Amino acid sequence: MDKNAYENANNNVIKRLIRIAESNETQIELIIIFKNSLSKDDIISIQESFPSKLKIHPKSQLVLDNKELYQNYVETLRQKGIAGEMKINKHNQLRVWLLDYMK
Repeated sequence: MDKNAYENANNNVIKRLIRIAESNETQIELIIIFKNSLSKDDIISIQESFPSKLKIHPKSQLVLDNKELYQNYVETLRQKGIAGEMKINKHNQLRVWLLDYMK
C-alpha cells in the first residue's frame, strides 16, 4: 500500500470513529485529538450531525458554554480557518464568529 492510500484509509477510520461516538462532547474531543489528521472539509462534514447549538454555518456565530472542551474546539476551528474572533460575553459564554469558509 502506498503512502497516500495508507493516509486516506487512516483518515477514513478517524472520521468513522468520530461519527459513531456516543455523544457530541466525545465527538468534539476526538476532533481535537485528531485535528492534525482532519481537513477543514472533514470537520465541516462531521459536524453536520451535531445539534443546532454546535452546528457551524459560514458567516454566523456560535455561542457555547465557557468550558475548556469548547475553548479547545474553537481553537481547532480557528486553526482550520473556520472560525475567527472569540470573546467571552457577559453570561460567561464563548461567542465565536465563523468565517466565510466556503470560498
